[in-house]
Amino acid sequence: MQNHSAPHKTEHHSTLKRRLGLAYIIGLHLFVVVLLVKTDFASKFKEKFLDTPKHSNPHGETMILFHQAMDASVPEGASIFIGDSITQGLATAAVSPFPVNYGIGSATTTELLENIPKYQSLKRASVIFLMIGINDIGQNNPEALATRLVAIDAALPNNVPLVWSGIMPAYRNNVDPTSITSANRVIRDLCAARVGCTYVDTQKLFSAGGPKLFRDGVHPNNDGYAIWIDALRKAYQYISHQKPLNKAMPEPISEPSTTQVN
Repeated sequence: MQNHSAPHKTEHHSTLKRRLGLAYIIGLHLFVVVLLVKTDFASKFKEKFLDTPKHSNPHGETMILFHQAMDASVPEGASIFIGDSITQGLATAAVSPFPVNYGIGSATTTELLENIPKYQSLKRASVIFLMIGINDIGQNNPEALATRLVAIDAALPNNVPLVWSGIMPAYRNNVDPTSITSANRVIRDLCAARVGCTYVDTQKLFSAGGPKLFRDGVHPNNDGYAIWIDALRKAYQYISHQKPLNKAMPEPISEPSTTQVN
């Protein structure tokens, strides 16, 4: 008697194996899709295995090399300016004597935090001028900005007077005014709690002129810089008349002003 069941079982077994294999492949693909879409696995894989370059500021990397080269030559009692492109474009000699401009275009608070330890001259300065934060907001990276501002405050030498300008108004679609307001509130509070700190309220300084004081919505034009320079000079004048926090203090150049400049 011929047995017809054996070939049938073998064919059934092969079909079952093919179906199980197909289900496994489909399931594996679905798992990979979920892994890529629902997690940051792809970005972490690229960073670890594909050597994906991180966001960089080539201009800043070049500038910091020049700054480090001259930092040891900065004399005791210099006025040191740190910040982003707004500071880099400032005629610092119009503010105070013996100025050193360490402003770097496109700099963020993260980059400034990395650079502060490289500026040993900050410890022997007569005064530090600071404004930073607009690039964090303009690059849609305002998260933890307050934390970084606190870290910057802690990283600066506490025996050197500080003139801390609030973030200026900005007239671009990618800049959220509420983020500027929030950051300036943090800056103002940090400055108020710091001995020897003068807060420059740039929002009030530029409120009357509005966009007419900016050449591109972010960087001041000649009129805008003139207003800021005048405020910084008044802050410097006030500091130069105070009891020194450190042995390197600037000479008075005019009558003192108030501790908050509007």
